[in-house]
Amino acid sequence: MAMSALERPRTGEVAGVAEQVLVYLRISEDRTGEEAGVERQRDDCLALCSRLGLDVAAGDVFMDNDTSAYLNKKRPEFEKMLARVRQDPSRVVVWHVDRLYRRPRELEDLIDLVESHPIRIEAVMGGAFDLNTHEGRLMARQLVAMAAYESGHKADRIRRANRQKAERGDWHGAAKFGYGTGGVLIPEQAAVIREMADRFLAGQSLRSITAWLNEESGFPSPQAHTGKTLGVWHATTVKSILVSARISGQRAYEPARKSGDAPAGREILGPGNWEAIITPEETTRIRAMLPTRTAGSVPPRSTCCRRSRRAGSAAPGWCRARTAAAPRMRSAATTGACPSPATRNAAACR
Repeated sequence: MAMSALERPRTGEVAGVAEQVLVYLRISEDRTGEEAGVERQRDDCLALCSRLGLDVAAGDVFMDNDTSAYLNKKRPEFEKMLARVRQDPSRVVVWHVDRLYRRPRELEDLIDLVESHPIRIEAVMGGAFDLNTHEGRLMARQLVAMAAYESGHKADRIRRANRQKAERGDWHGAAKFGYGTGGVLIPEQAAVIREMADRFLAGQSLRSITAWLNEESGFPSPQAHTGKTLGVWHATTVKSILVSARISGQRAYEPARKSGDAPAGREILGPGNWEAIITPEETTRIRAMLPTRTAGSVPPRSTCCRRSRRAGSAAPGWCRARTAAAPRMRSAATTGACPSPATRNAAACR
């Protein structure tokens, strides 16, 4: 029975020095999370190694799944592979060279290594080239230039398609609290959002609404099902839901913002094609109220406690009470913040 590439003894040599064979696998997007794409790459790369008579140790296969080389995402396995390249002469096996690098700067970094670390690249698609030769470097630079062009062109097409979807009012992204996949309304969650909006518009703070959600509503936070949180609501989550355009059936579009919402929500482009929970007018009112409202976790700052510290006197009574009541929060004596005008001891801050 023929041995697999992972079992065969190593045979490669460069100038009398044992050559290590490293396999690198990468797929830009894994929608299912099943790693099917990188597994296909793995099978093809190992088959190439078998044809070339190259041996690959089990620990010499490096895989970055759901990681784009063009979007500046970190590639931890790629960095590990480069660390190995710095140790010995290497033959790197990939499915296609654009799996290895897709930006000219990445290729130049790799070429810099060649001065002291011989590298030869074997590709399932596209053949082999030697970065130690001028011809090999020329071929690599031409390929990476085409890959960078195609990536940029693809990004332009995606942005234009996303803009068109936004103009049509199509739902974008995964399910959000209040809505299922595709913007299908979830009545039970929608009722919670309606109550959150009513409470905020009636004058309740984000902190009091958060307390109600945690203590009385019976609904865990939106990320509870992922196992990444304890199911506890936070004021920042409440705010992000209230300022979102989607809960009033509107489509937001702000491509320059990579993640998260602006302080008063993303820019609204127009109506969406899903059912609203609150009215557009209510979203406008909520957004207008937020710049002067805070999550309640840090009160407005003042100079009273700073004066106390500079004078060497004890912190005011309300500072000590705050520290005793909430030992896990930074006290006003530490932050120099005063409580709201309705609750502080005016005499202590004079």
